[in-house]
Amino acid sequence: MARSRRSSLRLQPSLSTSSLIEMSQRECLTKPLIEYEDILPNMMMNESSLKLTDLLARESDVTVSNQISSLIEYRGFAWHLLVTVIHTLWLLWTFLPENWLHYIGVHYYPSRWWSLAVSNYILILFLYSYIALQFWNVEVEAIPRDDLRAICDGDQVVEKDIVKYGWKDTNGVFDLRISDVNEVLYD
Repeated sequence: MARSRRSSLRLQPSLSTSSLIEMSQRECLTKPLIEYEDILPNMMMNESSLKLTDLLARESDVTVSNQISSLIEYRGFAWHLLVTVIHTLWLLWTFLPENWLHYIGVHYYPSRWWSLAVSNYILILFLYSYIALQFWNVEVEAIPRDDLRAICDGDQVVEKDIVKYGWKDTNGVFDLRISDVNEVLYD
């Protein structure tokens, strides 16, 4: 009895690397090539075999598409290449010695002072715009603290039935009036 149990629990011999390669080549020759879009319709779709991630993926708004890329992607890639080439040329012009530039035939270029000046002006412009936007948001766009719009505004969706949400959380879509909240909390 114990001997038969041991023989059933015996480990299988490990496969050598060459036999694994042969098996994978045989599988590649016998298995058809399957695209991702072909897998889903051919699968057995019973609920017990689905994982939670599969269910969540079916419920999400993101879809897998095999359509041809739009023209904007090609334009974006072209802009990426153009900016990369311009940046590389700018770095070469900035860091290569002048005699190397003359050796490769580049004689007409601006002063190297401009490479530092333009980049510094751009950095200062970024810093200025960041600070200016902060001041604009605080001084111009923010409403005063004593303004009634700090409590309620025209964009809110007020729930009329306070009994529904008086003692539990709202669902994030409706707002409660501040007077109703104060009544529930403090009265």
